[in-house]
Amino acid sequence: MEMEGFDLSPQQCEEKVRNCVERKTLFTWRNDAGEIVALTAKVDNGPYSRITSVYTLPGHRRKGYAIHLVHKVTETILADGLVPTLYTDANYRASNACYRKIGYQEVGNLIKAGK
Repeated sequence: MEMEGFDLSPQQCEEKVRNCVERKTLFTWRNDAGEIVALTAKVDNGPYSRITSVYTLPGHRRKGYAIHLVHKVTETILADGLVPTLYTDANYRASNACYRKIGYQEVGNLIKAGK
């Protein structure tokens, strides 16, 4: 929830994760030591499946874990016959370059309304 600006209690976060696990929409990546270091979720909607909440633990960033995870989840989505989509921070050049390397293309920009 950290990167999406949600202000949820630990209990609310736990419930969201539990729901994703039950629906089999939460995916994790483990490092060589077997520790979960990155996670993402997917949301299926019609012919599309959106990858969301890509997150790597701070001590494990810049090691390629998230991009490998996104690649594997993308393969799963394609195998299910759905169109993978991914919303990303347009200003985060490093992750966007990685997404392009695995085949994602920028097709538009969303503009968030201010308060």
